[in-house]
Amino acid sequence: MRGISDTYVGHIHSRVSLTVRGDFDPKEITSLLGCEPKVAWKKGENVRISEKLTPTKSKTGHWHISVEAAEDIEHAIVALFDKLLPDVDWLALADRCTVQVSCGLWLSGYNQGFNLGKETLKLLSQRRISIDFDIYHDELLA
Repeated sequence: MRGISDTYVGHIHSRVSLTVRGDFDPKEITSLLGCEPKVAWKKGENVRISEKLTPTKSKTGHWHISVEAAEDIEHAIVALFDKLLPDVDWLALADRCTVQVSCGLWLSGYNQGFNLGKETLKLLSQRRISIDFDIYHDELLA
């Protein structure tokens, strides 16, 4: 398996997040997953996603946790799921809500690419969780 830290020349900072969206009470998701969210709100609440923006009424409920890491994305994904209860009924959750893992990578140099191993892909696909990647160049990491 070839992870980004195996092939990349430079410094890496990453953040992996799990987000659940739908019509729910965030306390229900907290109880189901066994972890306090970093950010959560109910559908219809006034939400300010940035200090620069005016609060707006949310169209959906939102529950979010994240893990910061300097290592490869796969380790961060595993660390994220290690924070959660092991017996979550992911299929029932995916039937009711949108569940997504987002990976942010900040790189100090060029990107040689990376892959996710079959065990990580299996972990996500068995839970019907989509994955999203955002890759940035950050000169401050050099």
